[in-house]
Amino acid sequence: QPGFKQMKVLRQERNTVCFIEFE
Repeated sequence: QPGFKQMKVLRQERNTVCFIEFE
């Protein structure tokens, strides 16, 4: 399921962005 994998990557990117903003 390429769509599911893409969603997972997008989620990780969002978490990274939130983590950077939180730091």
